[in-house]
Amino acid sequence: MGWLYVLFIALSFGLLAFFSRLGTGKGGKPEGITLVINASAALLTLFVWLVQGDFVFSKELLLYGFLSGLLGVVGYIYFLHALKLGHYGFTLAFVSASFLVPVLFSVIIWHEKLMPEGTLLLVVSTILIALPEEKESNAKKTIRSKWIIIVILAFLFNGFCQLVQAYSSFFQKADTFKFLFLNYAIGTLICLGLVLKKKEFTLVEMKYGFLGGLASAGGITFTIYACRLLPKNIVYSVYSAIYMLAGAVISFMFFKEKLTKAGLLGVVFGIAGIILVSLKLTLF
Repeated sequence: MGWLYVLFIALSFGLLAFFSRLGTGKGGKPEGITLVINASAALLTLFVWLVQGDFVFSKELLLYGFLSGLLGVVGYIYFLHALKLGHYGFTLAFVSASFLVPVLFSVIIWHEKLMPEGTLLLVVSTILIALPEEKESNAKKTIRSKWIIIVILAFLFNGFCQLVQAYSSFFQKADTFKFLFLNYAIGTLICLGLVLKKKEFTLVEMKYGFLGGLASAGGITFTIYACRLLPKNIVYSVYSAIYMLAGAVISFMFFKEKLTKAGLLGVVFGIAGIILVSLKLTLF
């Protein structure tokens, strides 16, 4: 069942990125889309939590719910800005590499076994897919420089958000939707302040944000469940690689963005890395 959860994670977050890109492509602002994502997911998780009828919050649950919401919403706003500026597949590849944060933490702190060869292949795959074209105009270089700064910020915030979510898997199962509600409620409040400040909000943001909110709630829920059944470093490395490879395919099929030769080689390395990590094989 754990591996099925991993596939559901990749599918959920893949849909989240896809709907978000469609929204920004049609004029939606990252802050507005992120607001609706968090608000719709907050309402969904609130409903499940109220049905469960458990209203006790520990201090630790409140702390990690707040941190997850803060890091997640900031990271996702940067991610959407990076999607607007850069190549869809390249952006997903770079940000998906943030799985290294919870992976390294799980190995160092939680003493989980690391598959070095498989993990190395996934890292190399990410680098190859994110490499620029051989020839770029000066305008493209300027945009790419701005994209690099934003995508690095998205990488960092997303990585530490994943770490907090990985830790939440140690909570009791009954705390799952309380944690998720806190996560999305904090995100909603932060985004609401940004949207009210800009005084801009559209139906496009509502439409694609709502679809993204359903996908986001599913993705984090499946992540927590998968981390209870499988080593956390395997969960994050495998689903991130599947997510990255799917992003490369979607980039080509839907947004007509071509992969470089290095990118195609990166796809091959990514598939090999997934196989090695999933099967717990090593070359030596």
